[in-house]
Amino acid sequence: MWDPKDETWYNLSLPVSCPADSILPHQSSFNASTFWDGHLVISGGGAEPAGNVGIWCLSDADERWTCLGYPSVSHTDAMARAADAYGYSMTVFEENLMVGCKGTPGNAHLWRCRR
Repeated sequence: MWDPKDETWYNLSLPVSCPADSILPHQSSFNASTFWDGHLVISGGGAEPAGNVGIWCLSDADERWTCLGYPSVSHTDAMARAADAYGYSMTVFEENLMVGCKGTPGNAHLWRCRR
């Protein structure tokens, strides 16, 4: 985070909350980001094994990152679960968070999170 008053960069390495701690080590980068419902939201990237992409929300009030979920992990189709290697794009559409994930050829996915 850049603070223009101090002209200094600050690390946003904060505690995390997530439904499955076992997936935390699989997040190796962050890719797409947007503002949704008053929060900074980012998608994980480089999820190894593929399918463990996490969507993270920064909560200033709680001073922590909260995982909104792992979209493909809960999908019933095994191909969909295995394909999402990282969150490629993110936007807000009609108050819904839309996350596009890169997968194997022919298996890209667009996930929608509703409030």
